[in-house]
Amino acid sequence: MDTMVKPTGKRWAVLTVIFIGCVVGSFSQFVTTAFGGYLMQDLGLSTSQFSAITMCPMLTGIIFSILAGTFADKKGVRFSVFIAGLLGIAGAALRITATSYPLLMLSSFLLGFLPVFISANSAKLISEWFPKKEISIAMGIFMAGGGAGNAIAQAITAYFGTFRIACIVTLFMMVIAYVLFLAVATDRPKGAAPPPVDVPISRTIGNVLKLKHIWVIGLTMICFMVGNMTVSIFLTTALTTKGIVVTTAGFVTSAFAVGVMIGTIFGGAVILKIGKGKFRVPSLFVGIIGGICIYVGWLLATPIATALFMFIGALCCGALVPVSMSAMVYIPGMKPEYMGAAGGYANTMRFLAAFVFPSYIIAPIAGSNFNIFMLFAAVAVALFGVFTLGLPEVLNNQPEQEC
Repeated sequence: MDTMVKPTGKRWAVLTVIFIGCVVGSFSQFVTTAFGGYLMQDLGLSTSQFSAITMCPMLTGIIFSILAGTFADKKGVRFSVFIAGLLGIAGAALRITATSYPLLMLSSFLLGFLPVFISANSAKLISEWFPKKEISIAMGIFMAGGGAGNAIAQAITAYFGTFRIACIVTLFMMVIAYVLFLAVATDRPKGAAPPPVDVPISRTIGNVLKLKHIWVIGLTMICFMVGNMTVSIFLTTALTTKGIVVTTAGFVTSAFAVGVMIGTIFGGAVILKIGKGKFRVPSLFVGIIGGICIYVGWLLATPIATALFMFIGALCCGALVPVSMSAMVYIPGMKPEYMGAAGGYANTMRFLAAFVFPSYIIAPIAGSNFNIFMLFAAVAVALFGVFTLGLPEVLNNQPEQEC
């Protein structure tokens, strides 16, 4: 944040609209899950095709996140989202009438543009609008939007009755999110000096990738998504193999999802409080405790105990996200004109991990052995804590001129 500009109440309005964009993006992706029977039976899609349609917006993120950030560094976040939103809305509209696999894939790919451009530039916007002492909690609130959108989609989409109605609701929500963002968000507070824009995009990306700490942030994001997505995707099925009825198993998995959301919002502030403004050592222990709780919860395989341990493990997993993303602002050599590219890189690692690891790396190794799935998830969360030791320390009392 420009030190000549005092924080204003509008920063919370900006945070609200990018949070809504994150919620809508996640909702639009996972709205398909309640209609798997229709998509596979009535439209003749295979299981892999259905999975591909659901995961396709993440492919958009893998391909375009870095470009989204660097484009915003040059043209501004608001203009970038204006362009991306048109593509996202077009995808939402196309999905209403799509009845073939190619059209559903195309619509899902286009749907990803609006949330990808918002999430890739979240760190840039938050660092412009919020003082350093508030960046961790602001980043946590934003990152919780993905889990909230997923939870809402899982809870209510079955009540829409038909896939077409669900797609119409998605289009309506995306238009609202788009209009709210354009109406409220600006690239920086009034009076703040814009960063220089004379560095070519290729050099901006190169300069960011030269910063060793950005690679560590990439590793933390991979660990987060491997732990989070592996449990979210496979826990319900895994518990049914131990004799737990599917509805109860789903409740246990929802406890994990809620834990990640709560941890993401409040965990960063708690860690910094425990560490008296520092986060690395507390984060190490939080990650290890989280990994242990996830694996112990799986081994117990009793609904109440498993839900409790999974909830604690999820709290720990989510708590590490805002401190890891906040550390981006403190990387030596990081400049305001690099923040979009840096956020895009972190976003790419998140989407890449979610898209590749559970389905294409862990599943072939584990086969039908769910013990291995949960072990991977537990180790990933523990490593999340370990990798935070390689990040620059976040100090709440660090002077603002270092932004």
